[in-house]
Amino acid sequence: ADPNRRDSSGATALHVAARYLQAEAARVLLAAGARPGGVDHCGFSPWMIVGEELSHARCEDGTFRPVQLPPRRAEARRELLELLKPARTPEEILKQFRNGWQAVLEPDYSGGEITVEALSQHLRLSESLFFSEKLADGHGVQEGRMPRNELLLPFATHMMELLSVEHLAGDQKVLARYLLLATMGPSAKLQCAHVRSPWATEDNRHSYRASLSAVADRMLGRFAKECGRMREIIRFKASHEPKGACAKLCRLQRDEVVIPEKWREEGRP
Repeated sequence: ADPNRRDSSGATALHVAARYLQAEAARVLLAAGARPGGVDHCGFSPWMIVGEELSHARCEDGTFRPVQLPPRRAEARRELLELLKPARTPEEILKQFRNGWQAVLEPDYSGGEITVEALSQHLRLSESLFFSEKLADGHGVQEGRMPRNELLLPFATHMMELLSVEHLAGDQKVLARYLLLATMGPSAKLQCAHVRSPWATEDNRHSYRASLSAVADRMLGRFAKECGRMREIIRFKASHEPKGACAKLCRLQRDEVVIPEKWREEGRP
């Protein structure tokens, strides 16, 4: 059986073991190849929902309220939080960034292919930037789930620096794409049946959204200029080679792009 198989909410068997504080089951699953960094449709990994089921009580109206775990189960929660945590903390990864973006990749990659999926499993920033193990251990995982802005902002800065590179390519481009996805964090708009305390923050990028939008505008501006130059080159060649490929391209029917009304109201370029 596949230890990483998901149900309709994106949860794996490791999510179930974590929810019910089944440490031994979690160890067996990890030994069988279960990936601790897999997230459900809400954006929560098993690490982020340790004890979720047992630390909530159902109210008469069908909602759930957090409850204090007894000492024995609190110890089991602590054990699972340690077992499932990422190998590197965000602070350690930030230190590596000081030596250049390549240094972030060196501990895990020595000639192997670097992909967004591989970075997701190795760095696990989509979890550690939005979850405090310390708060979860003392007050329950629902209290540990929040944007850690003191860490998010430095990573957002590195991400925007990468996105500002004029000719982004190769491993650098993969890392930039990974950071763009990892800093999105869990979603408050989605709900999973196994999550008792949904994500509360509406906009995880609120603290740096304006800066990110400015970077995106500059990227779109550069792309527009490149498209404009390419268009002029095609027109020039078409005028000098009426039977050439560029002339045929110019005779094709133009595509029409419909700009959403909401974008026009917001003044997007």
